[in-house]
Amino acid sequence: MGKQAAHPAGEGGIGAPRRPGLLSQVVRLLAALVLCGLFSGLSGVRAEPAVQLEAAGGFDGYYRAGQWVPFVVTVSNQGDEVRGEVRVEWAAAGGNVAAAASPVELPAGSRKRLFLFAPIAGSPPLVTVKFVAGDQTLAQAPVRLRMVQPGEGLIGVVTTDPRAFEFFGLLRPGGNRRLVPVRLSPADLPPKAAALRSFDLLAFGAVSTSDLSADQRAALGRWVAEGGTLVLGGGPATPRVLDGLPELAPVRAAGTLTLNELPAFEAFGRAPLRLSGPTVVGVGQPVDGAAVLLEQDGLPLIVERQYGLGRVIFLAVDPTVEALRLWIPGWTSLWPVVFEPATAFPVDPAAAESAFASLVADIPSVRLPPPLLLGGFLLAYILTVGPLTYVVLWRLDRREWAWAVIPVLTVAFSAGAYLVAYEFKGGQVIVNSLTVVMVGPDGNASADAYFSLFSPVRRDYDVFVSGRPLPRLLGLTRAPLDAPGRPAYIGEPGGFRDIVVNAWDMQTFGFREVELAPVGLEAEVAVAGSRLTARVTNRTGADFRETLLVVGDRAYRLGPVGRGESRSATLGALAGEPLGQLISFQPQAGQDLDWRRAIGPLLADSRLGRGGAWVVGWSDGRPFEVDIGGGFVSGGLTAWVRPVGVRVDGPEFELPAGFCRREVTAWEGRAGPVGWSPAGINLLDGTYYVRCQLPAGAVGGGFRVEGLWLEYQAAAAGGQQVTMQLFDWDRRQWVFLGQPRNGRTEIQNPGSYVGPGGRVYFQLRVAGGAQLERLNFGLKAVAG
Repeated sequence: MGKQAAHPAGEGGIGAPRRPGLLSQVVRLLAALVLCGLFSGLSGVRAEPAVQLEAAGGFDGYYRAGQWVPFVVTVSNQGDEVRGEVRVEWAAAGGNVAAAASPVELPAGSRKRLFLFAPIAGSPPLVTVKFVAGDQTLAQAPVRLRMVQPGEGLIGVVTTDPRAFEFFGLLRPGGNRRLVPVRLSPADLPPKAAALRSFDLLAFGAVSTSDLSADQRAALGRWVAEGGTLVLGGGPATPRVLDGLPELAPVRAAGTLTLNELPAFEAFGRAPLRLSGPTVVGVGQPVDGAAVLLEQDGLPLIVERQYGLGRVIFLAVDPTVEALRLWIPGWTSLWPVVFEPATAFPVDPAAAESAFASLVADIPSVRLPPPLLLGGFLLAYILTVGPLTYVVLWRLDRREWAWAVIPVLTVAFSAGAYLVAYEFKGGQVIVNSLTVVMVGPDGNASADAYFSLFSPVRRDYDVFVSGRPLPRLLGLTRAPLDAPGRPAYIGEPGGFRDIVVNAWDMQTFGFREVELAPVGLEAEVAVAGSRLTARVTNRTGADFRETLLVVGDRAYRLGPVGRGESRSATLGALAGEPLGQLISFQPQAGQDLDWRRAIGPLLADSRLGRGGAWVVGWSDGRPFEVDIGGGFVSGGLTAWVRPVGVRVDGPEFELPAGFCRREVTAWEGRAGPVGWSPAGINLLDGTYYVRCQLPAGAVGGGFRVEGLWLEYQAAAAGGQQVTMQLFDWDRRQWVFLGQPRNGRTEIQNPGSYVGPGGRVYFQLRVAGGAQLERLNFGLKAVAG
């Protein structure tokens, strides 16, 4: 065995030294490489980042189709540092996969929590949240969603006590609506108002609002200002609930008080309320402009404040007390009187986005040449290459030159066609924008921006906007087009990377809720008797080339207002223009983006279309920077929009119809949410419950309602029948008024129909469908 092991392998004879063969050396080398690779692979496995991911979408899974859906994502890393991005991917139209993303750096041992937002339309798609590093997916988790149905009202309850406001889930309000409450912690509240639009109502109880971040408080304020309804609960937690929201709260915290009974609640709710013992209620001092809806022995129990288009309600009682949690008949009675929210936000936001996208895509410098020019150019080419070439060559007796002349002429005409197209299309990158800036009661502002990018060559663009916007690609059809494989980056700045635009083509973009610095736009109407004087002050940093005061279904032109300037006008001295006439403006060929073209889509916005008084200033340019990774030629238009406050001067006043803001709160039968527009409203068969909200400055303050009238105009159509009922706030019952007549109708006993907070509540019963061109209330009040 030993000799066999020592047998020589070469030809050197017995006793000669052995030399390893080539094959043996290769084998040994391969073995060494395999071992090195094995050990390096093992060390590589140990070095790979161990990323874990948790995700939740919507609000307890609920979302409203067409709105921005929030996703809360928590990622942790127990391995080495890794850089990547968190992506939310969902199935979009046409079988594409749309995505929203945010870059994330994960040091070793780190854990991060972030919000992402996705514009999900239609039925719940399959949603996957991933952490991606390069081309590798390191972690992922599926997310299940449930769409809020048209007949459902989503109520968010922000609390740490599950007993707070649980009675909302037991109420069965009138109409075809069902309330769906979801419980949130303060950390679950998204920092973008667009994501809060899924809610019909938000309630805070037994929680500290001081725990909210500055971004969360700002988003909550924008949501209320755009039409949201916010309820702040009281009881022992009153100071904690109010302290974090001083800009919104209708009262200032002034301690607590213990009561043994609440007879005012019993009378207001029309249901017996038996407390099991002493109950702590919150004491609040109403702020200026707030309306006390209910009080007991001078103690405000329900206080409401109008904030922009929305409302904030303070409920002094403790929403966790068992007797109040079980007081379902009383809360059911109070629901339409106090809490019931309006359908404040658009059912189909894509329709407005499509209208704005079409406007910015219509750039005069990139339109097609006139048909006469194209026809003349084609005719000249045919005549030159055909008869003219033949005649000239025949006269020169050089017809054999045709084989060279015709290609030369073809090249020359092609070059001419290119120059003509270049002249019309242009050789520069062009960005055309339309921006709508909504200014809140405290000057806080955000913008919805729409712009198109025209590219003279095929190239990739990185398009980003500062102000933490919510970006999406828009198509020129009704439904926005999601970008397959091109995520929308959420954060600061927000936008897109590597968007391909073909030569002489364009792409349209939408950036929702661009956060801006406070805006100095002030507007007020002073009412003295029947005289109305409007005053607008422009401190925006932009020059208004036109300023409109929109009241109900009419617009008053105040003219240009430069930066730092003010303009006053008496409305009776101005000729108001019907909005239906104003939006019918037809632009001339080749005309740049003009405010008269943009006013129609702007007034179709649910925030403006419901009536009330607004100021709209129009300026050139945009109030934020756009970065596309290079230079461009810019054009744009900005609408600065703010609700107009009303101030009463003198012992009496008369407020014409138009200042009352209409809100559909419920419906029955085939009826549904109503899209108010300057041209009127179309109603299906059924019953509509409508609240007409008078300005805060025109109600309360020691004034007594002396006159109330209805201004009504229905389009002439056979077969339609509309009847109306008004809600009597004194007797808490409906009063049948019959079929309204076109024109002005005085209401008898007017004080009975103007309720707490300046609300007129009425029903419309429609048979055979109806188109109403005008529907609003005017008011007269005197001191005393």
